[in-house]
Formats: sequence, structure tokens, C-alpha cells
Amino acid sequence: MTKKIPDSRKIITPNAQIMRWPEDDEELWWFVQAVWGIRIPRTPVCPGHSTPFAAFAEAYFGRVPVAVWKASRGFGGKSRTLAALSLTEAVALSAEISLLGGSGAQSLNVHEATSEAWTWKNAPRHLIAKDRTKYDTYLTNGGHLRTLMASQTSVRGPHPQRLRLDEIDEMDLEILEAAQGQPMRKFRNGKWIETNTVMSSTHQYPDKTMTTIIKRANKNGWPVHEWCYRENANPVDGWLSPDEIQRKRTEIPKHVWETEYDLQEPNFEGRAIDTKAVERCFDPNLGRFSGDRPVTIAEATREGLYVTGIDWAKEKDNTIISTFLATDYPWTCVSWQKLHRLPWPVMVRKALSQWRRYGGWL
Repeated sequence: MTKKIPDSRKIITPNAQIMRWPEDDEELWWFVQAVWGIRIPRTPVCPGHSTPFAAFAEAYFGRVPVAVWKASRGFGGKSRTLAALSLTEAVALSAEISLLGGSGAQSLNVHEATSEAWTWKNAPRHLIAKDRTKYDTYLTNGGHLRTLMASQTSVRGPHPQRLRLDEIDEMDLEILEAAQGQPMRKFRNGKWIETNTVMSSTHQYPDKTMTTIIKRANKNGWPVHEWCYRENANPVDGWLSPDEIQRKRTEIPKHVWETEYDLQEPNFEGRAIDTKAVERCFDPNLGRFSGDRPVTIAEATREGLYVTGIDWAKEKDNTIISTFLATDYPWTCVSWQKLHRLPWPVMVRKALSQWRRYGGWL
């Protein structure tokens, strides 16, 4: 049996009085369209991609504590979707929301994106408690949108229920990690408002914050919602026109389009190390290792000639200790471990211990 699509008038009366809050995804989609005049695409297009609304609904209902949104630059509509999400949470859930961008300007952009929604004919402007500023929107129901600057002092203060991070690939990882401590659930209007954090960005750089967060998402089980301009241009409920896409394509360099619009892997051009050449040095048929613990592939032998190499790091990157059997060419890795943020004496002892097991050159 096909589920009947609810009419938005069941939730919003002709004189814009809200009858009740959305209780499922279907009602939420119509609610956002009716109250803010924003239609969030929910029609799948690309295989393996999510949709903006699937990510939106998951965050609104607090179904997971943390989610990552990876979307196209500009045409992905990330800031627009985050703005609509934050407004809906403040109005319908009476939630407090922190908005943080990769820079102060990007933080303000998300808050500014809410301004147009307040001008929509059905927007509940009667809930605005006092004049909105570029930093704050206070509502009479306790809802509050707060814009944060990208600094340690700014991100360590508030404790909202919802944290919305935009363009995290431009954000210092230390700032993001400090902000992650903000969300705390709250009991208001007879129910709990669950915490939720959204980390949103275009994936532009091969070795910065977005790369780190995607790795953490895979490790911690956080959902990663990925969509490109094609989801927003779908003919059913999209808002992006094919003409606009084609015009932008003629303006953007090919490698930038492939990375920031088609969501291919970030561009490694200009790096000192050819990553594809590095990948060819490894044979996945010999096994895969997570790197969370020391790996011993082969024990030492009397006949073997061994070389141990160390790439030292401490605060930001990893210290890598690798031992190779160099008797024949090509060399074969026999032991490997990764260390992170350990005191120097501890890492030196571990490196010496691995070298002593095999002997040879260090």
C-alpha cells in the first residue's frame, strides 16, 4: 500500500499557525517547505550517494550523535541545508544551536543564510524574542542560534544541544576537537532534546581536517552522507538548473571541478610524494592491518639483513617505525608500528626495542 503524502496544510494553517511539530521524515519535509519555503532534495541520483534530506532528517531527529556531510562546493547547498536545519531545530525543538565555520566569515555565512527564510510568508516571526544580530537569534521558546568564531576561547564556552560545523576542511583540527565538547542534552518543554553534531564540508585537501574526520567516522561508525550537484539538480525536487551547472563548469579548472564538484579524491598535485607510486609498493594479498597496534609480519632470522627506519613526529602527525628485510630486492617490510602523541622517551624506547629485535642498520 502506498503511503499517502501528507498535505502541508495539516501542519500549517492558512494563517500560518503551527498546529503541531513534525513527527516523521515525511512531515518534516513538508514542514520545512511550508514554514521556510525551502525544498530539500530527497530523490537519489548517483549510486552510493545519500540525499541532502536524508542527512537533514537524521540530524533533526537526533538519530546519531555525530554525522559527516561531504558535498559539492557551492552547488552542494551545505550552508543552505545547515541553515534550514538549525532554524527548524530552534523553532520546533526549542533547541540551542552553535554555528561554527572554518573561519569567522564562514560562521557568519551560515547564520546569514537564515535571514531569507525568516522573510517567507509562513515563517513564525512571532517567535523572535528580540532583534536578530549577525551573531545571535533568540526565540521566545528558548531556542537560540549562536554564531561562533574559529578560536579556542569561542568554541569552549557554550553547551548547546546541536553543533553545526561548516567547511571543516578549512578549520584547524584543534578548533574542531575543542568544539566537539559542546553538545549536552537538555530537558525542555516536557522532553529531552538529544545532542547531535554535523561536520559538513567539501573535501578539498588530501591531508587536512576532512580527511582526518572521515577516517574517524569509519572507525567510530559515524554516518558519512555524500552528495553532489546532481542530487540538487534532480527533476523531481531539485533546485539547481542544468544551465547553471554548465555555466559553472566552463569557469572552473578541470582538476578543481573533479575534486570539489564531482567529489573525486582531493588533488595531490604539487606534493613531493607520488601517492599512486606508494600504493604500488603494497600487496593487499599479503594482508591488511589497521595500524592501531604494532604489526609483526615476519620474525628475525640469522641470515637476514635488516634496516629499520623512523619518521619522527609528535603533536600533529604520526611517528612511523618500519623494519625491512633487505637481503633481496625489493625489500620486504617485516615489522611496522604507528605512534601518536606519546612522550619522546616512550617513542625512542619503542623504536630501539624494534631495532634490537632485528638488528642491522638503523
